[in-house]
Amino acid sequence: MTIPPVTPVVIPPVTIPPVTPVVIPPVTIPPVTPVVVPPVTIPPITPVVIPPVTIPPITPVVIPPVTIPPITPVVIPPVTIPPITPVTIHPVTPVTPPSPADASHQAPSAGHPIYQMTSLGRQWAYTLPTGLFSTPVTGDTLTYAATLADGSALPAWLRFDQAKQAFSGTPDGKTPNSMEIKITATNKGGLSSSTTLTLQTEPNVFEVGTFQTVSAPAGQASIFESGTFAKLTAGNEDHALLVTGAFDSATLGNGNNSVILAGSSNTLTAGNGNNAVTATDSSATVKLGDGNNTIVTEGSANVTVGAGRNSIKATGSFTTLNLGDGNNTIVAVGGSANVTVGAGSNTIKATGSFTTLNLGDGTDAATLGNSFANVKVGHGTYDLEFASGFGSKLAFGADATSDRLWFQHVGSDLRIGVLGSAENVTVKNWYASNPEHVSQIVAGDGKALSDFDVEKLVQAMAAFAPPAAGQAALTANEQKALQPALAANWR
Repeated sequence: MTIPPVTPVVIPPVTIPPVTPVVIPPVTIPPVTPVVVPPVTIPPITPVVIPPVTIPPITPVVIPPVTIPPITPVVIPPVTIPPITPVTIHPVTPVTPPSPADASHQAPSAGHPIYQMTSLGRQWAYTLPTGLFSTPVTGDTLTYAATLADGSALPAWLRFDQAKQAFSGTPDGKTPNSMEIKITATNKGGLSSSTTLTLQTEPNVFEVGTFQTVSAPAGQASIFESGTFAKLTAGNEDHALLVTGAFDSATLGNGNNSVILAGSSNTLTAGNGNNAVTATDSSATVKLGDGNNTIVTEGSANVTVGAGRNSIKATGSFTTLNLGDGNNTIVAVGGSANVTVGAGSNTIKATGSFTTLNLGDGTDAATLGNSFANVKVGHGTYDLEFASGFGSKLAFGADATSDRLWFQHVGSDLRIGVLGSAENVTVKNWYASNPEHVSQIVAGDGKALSDFDVEKLVQAMAAFAPPAAGQAALTANEQKALQPALAANWR
């Protein structure tokens, strides 16, 4: 390998400029002025004279001699220990936890009653729904039996398979019938519970299935709506209708209909016939016309009827009843019932708590059997009994202001009249030996009177004769005399 010649690097000369010297000017230090310290004068110390301490002579304390009386010895009588009776310990019988075979305190639980409909002369088969009975005992098994409700045997045409929990047979005869069958489940421990199956046998039953929207043929009387989301329309015949599906609707005409709603969230609309409706359905909606209707609801229901003579019994909670101007008999047993009536003559018994009554311009008698009742009256005549008035309220309409209400003690009752009106309210047993009060009375102008203050107005108004019919306001003398009591008690 040949190395090429190296070219030398030429470094140019570096020129350093001359350094300019730094001139430091001379520093002048001024002369120091001496500090003159004045002499310190110490005053003479005055000696402290301590006076002599005189200690008085100590008087000796003479302790008298202590005489200790002689100790009388305590004589302890001899203790006699009776002979010990030996205790016999009996062997303990082991306790065995209850098994499914002897679970004597855990009976099976029964479900709600069930309903079915089938045609006379037609083969019928039905299997009990799963979960109709349940047992709290793990490993327990149930055996089933079926009889008529009175305990007698099933009719010859009807068979019950205990193993499959299924009915089958062909109903004979030509006469419609409603048969109540008692179904009993028994566990290994011999405990049992029962529910009922109501079987309606009707001629030529028209069946409506799931998602069907149908009109019943003319002359069709017996209808079984068992599907879900089904819609039925029928005419003015007298129908026997059974609805066991969910979210179904049925619209019937002006016939006298017999209807059972036994599913969930179903709606019935019917005309002006005399209808008999039983709704074991939860959240049923019933809309009927001006006929004389008989209605029984067990779940939460919303019932609207017209101006007929209606009999309604609602045993579920959160029931809403809207009635027209007919003469009605209403029993609302469940809590939080809401009842509205028109201008007819109504008899109402509401035993649940938190009941609301809206009374029209008729003649009404109502018994409120529990606390927190709320009653609003119209322009009629009312007999109200607050058997348990705790938290209850009686409210008047807007035109019945506090200066127009007149209070009277009548027998054992409190009577409240409205000046210039035939309207009056009698609160029964206000003065009885076991008084029944309403907690608060609210006038149309919003002013409230507590039950503790009612007697003050009764006494003040007792000095005057009750206002004559047609007198719409207090007289000048009444106004002058009563104004202090009115102002003090209406708040």
